[in-house]
Amino acid sequence: MSRPPCRHNIFEKMDFLTDMQTHQPPYATEEHSAIHTIIHLGAGTCRELESYLTAQPARLLLVEADPQQADELQSRTQSLPQVEVRGAAVTTDANASILYRYNLPDVNSLHAPSGLWNLFPGLKLMDQIEVDTVSPADLIAPLQLRMQQENRLIIQTKKQRVSLIS
Repeated sequence: MSRPPCRHNIFEKMDFLTDMQTHQPPYATEEHSAIHTIIHLGAGTCRELESYLTAQPARLLLVEADPQQADELQSRTQSLPQVEVRGAAVTTDANASILYRYNLPDVNSLHAPSGLWNLFPGLKLMDQIEVDTVSPADLIAPLQLRMQQENRLIIQTKKQRVSLIS
């Protein structure tokens, strides 16, 4: 899988999965060493959790903007010491702190909808809530990732994939 060019050296050893449809589990394979850290931005309820745990990472950071989903995820993972759940929206826009919540949680976003109404005629805006935000740099820096480690970054954030990695 090819990776987009990135100016931040810390990401050079990370594989970028940005296609929400692939859901390829980050298993360690013969060609890749064991995975040290998996970071999943926009984890939601983390349907991929079992796949991540199968990879046996030393650390798994699940980041979800929706406080309700983050709380559910925290409950599911509280007995797993290698898992950290962070309830925050990862954004490069310090002003983007309103989460638009819909009756279809997979389309929750920090951005007001544009063409969603045409794609999902039954879509209803349920709530607009203020959420904590964190920049990609402030999220990643404390992890002290090393270039010698195999790390994975999974991005499932709507409309923000490119700005988060550029």
